[in-house]
Amino acid sequence: MDLSVVLRHLYTSRGLSKGQAGIDIKNASSRSILTVSNITEDRYGNYTCVAVNKLGAANATVPLIREAALV
Repeated sequence: MDLSVVLRHLYTSRGLSKGQAGIDIKNASSRSILTVSNITEDRYGNYTCVAVNKLGAANATVPLIREAALV
């Protein structure tokens, strides 16, 4: 049975792809690394990685939040 995994990255439920400004995605056989650079106001939010194969699907979400201002 072919158990290859399809990995997708989402930003606030919209698809991300390598080559978008400030986005780099590196996929290996069992992992994926999403790098977000040039952080601006519109980059804050939830980033999700979705993995799917014939056995099912799994996902993980990481919030990118602005650091609180020091008083």
